[in-house]
Amino acid sequence: MLLERVEAPGIAHISYLIGDAGTAVVVDPRRDAEVYVERATAAGCRITDIVETHRNEDYVIGSVELAERTGASIWHADAQLPYRYGAPAQPGQAWTVGRLTLEALATPGHTPGGLSYLLREAGGAPWIVFTGDTLFAGDVGRTDLVDATRSREMAALLHESLFGTLLPLGDEVIVAPGHGAGSVCGAAIANRPWTTIGLERRLDPLLGLTDRDAFVDAAAGVRERAPYFRRMEVLNVEGAPLLGALPAPPPLTPHDFAAAAGSAVVVDTRWETAFAAGHVPGSLSLWLEGLPLYAGWLLPYDRPLLLVIDGDDPSEAVRRLV
Repeated sequence: MLLERVEAPGIAHISYLIGDAGTAVVVDPRRDAEVYVERATAAGCRITDIVETHRNEDYVIGSVELAERTGASIWHADAQLPYRYGAPAQPGQAWTVGRLTLEALATPGHTPGGLSYLLREAGGAPWIVFTGDTLFAGDVGRTDLVDATRSREMAALLHESLFGTLLPLGDEVIVAPGHGAGSVCGAAIANRPWTTIGLERRLDPLLGLTDRDAFVDAAAGVRERAPYFRRMEVLNVEGAPLLGALPAPPPLTPHDFAAAAGSAVVVDTRWETAFAAGHVPGSLSLWLEGLPLYAGWLLPYDRPLLLVIDGDDPSEAVRRLV
């Protein structure tokens, strides 16, 4: 059996690869999708299905990219949206993964049509629930990202999803969320890579608010949202352009760099101390680890980028940007 947790540094996005008896499914893949193909192949599995928990807003989901590489079917949540790829997953729909079964559960609240996916053991017992942005370690999903004016409405849906659907699965069920500590998709996500329903029932302060009105009051706050979120929402409904291999920007001579800088944004990915010691005039200091989180706040979509990096390999900076 194969169960792998794949984390995207910077935005604390977590995806999952599940496999058994030669078949594999990926939950919420990232855009640089080769990692899933490599790991599935190494385990002797073929990826047949890709499932999404919700229409994401903080990163470009890699479903289209991964499907292009594997021929897998894409199943998306939020069926109310005009997706241009894949097919809507329905609550109660199930996928056979070798001896295991993966079942879609309706868990709206973070988005109107959000889904979680319950992995059942060979005997049918609930084992792991992949909760997307509905339930995190120590926190619950934001309710203001779809529309801040609907935050209380979404919080009421989230209350039902948590107390009516997820918590009754049983304290022993493992919770596999879509984000870890540091993500902007929660207010105070704890640094617990794996958790359980029982642990969250005890440790998540919002799960202590069983009264619906009290929960809505606490969960319906409106917080800052990055300006790039709206662009991500569009790409994740239309399907992002295919990358194939990661882009490999060539090195430039100082003369060519200066010539290109007039129409481009120069991004310096070195540590702040190196930037302070000397940098290209007008460049932005976005250190490598901060690229995925802060680039969307500062960089325009319609201008080329010039990268200043440590060393001569830009692949990690490119990976964090895509």
